[in-house]
Order: sequence, then C-alpha cells, then structure tokens
Amino acid sequence: MVNDHNGRIPRDFWLDDWEREAIVAFFHEHPSEGYRRLTYMMLDAGVVAVSPSSVLRVLRTAGLMRRWSPPPSQKGTGFKQPSEPHKHWHVDISYLNIQGTFYYLCSVLDGCSRFICFGSDGK
Repeated sequence: MVNDHNGRIPRDFWLDDWEREAIVAFFHEHPSEGYRRLTYMMLDAGVVAVSPSSVLRVLRTAGLMRRWSPPPSQKGTGFKQPSEPHKHWHVDISYLNIQGTFYYLCSVLDGCSRFICFGSDGK
C-alpha cells in the first residue's frame, strides 16, 4: 500500500455501504418525515443506529433532501428601470456645509424620470 500522508484513515465509526442504503430505503418508505424524526424511527425499528447529522449527510449526498429550488439570483443583472413615473422612489439625506453653516438636504427622486420632487404632491 502506498504511504498516504495526511490521507483519510478508515475509522470504526464510519458508515458502511449497507447502512447508507438502509437509510435511503427507509427514507423512500417514509418520504414525508424529516431527517431527525427519520433517525429516531430507524433507531426504534432497529434499522440502523446513526446520528441525525449522519442521516442528513447521507440523504443530501443521495440528492433526496432538496425539496425546493431557490429562485435564481438577481445579482449582477443591474437595476431594472421603472416603466412609468411614480412607481419607484429613491430617498437620500445629505449633510451640506455652506459657508460654515451646516444644512440637511433630503431629496426624493422619481426612479423613471429622475426628477427631484418638491412638496407632497410630487410637483
């Protein structure tokens, strides 16, 4: 055997192939149960005695724990411009120094037309 430095050393507590197959088969018999409940049901039935994290790892490896697919990411697609006025607003608060006097400026910007709105009626 080749000397495998820092390689994986087989342990006594690692799951055997028959245990993995038993977990997957038990999951197919009880597909509506979660992995934690499934663990204790297998323990009570005398199928296998493993931890909940091991059951989760086996089911994920088998591709059985992915019940829903997350929506595709919008990252990197940029900002979608609104199609008409008054659909999207941007608010910004700035701190201005004008000739030694400090003022606050609060601006409300319409996302479609890019006009700064004055007053409460948007004019």
